[in-house]
Amino acid sequence: MTGFQWCIAVGIGFLGLTALTHSLAGEKYLIGPMVRRRGNVVLEHPLGRTVLRFAWHLTSLMWLMMAIVLYQIGFGSGALEMVILAVFGVGFVVAGVFDLIVSSGRHLGWPMLTGTGVFLLLGLWIGKGSLL
Repeated sequence: MTGFQWCIAVGIGFLGLTALTHSLAGEKYLIGPMVRRRGNVVLEHPLGRTVLRFAWHLTSLMWLMMAIVLYQIGFGSGALEMVILAVFGVGFVVAGVFDLIVSSGRHLGWPMLTGTGVFLLLGLWIGKGSLL
């Protein structure tokens, strides 16, 4: 495995950890309590509770789908891959830093989001010659 592929694999690992933590911790500490306590018009309706829970876990699924795309990028070649890695890398770093600032570091997702982005950008930097 090249240094580039290793960085992509670590980024994928962070992404998988983010998806797993998001679903498990989010269900336990956010979605479950919100659905039980309700207290607003949306959560009083069964469909609202279902959609909220679905959307929450759909986000985790999307992260896993991105991990699959990133795997394909990491073990392939081409200029398009550089653009995709840059977009994902910057996007995850921005999301992680935003999460850190907005939550004052209390939301446990910021290190995983930031780590995903950092390793994708590092992989882009290491592999830029071999991607052309």
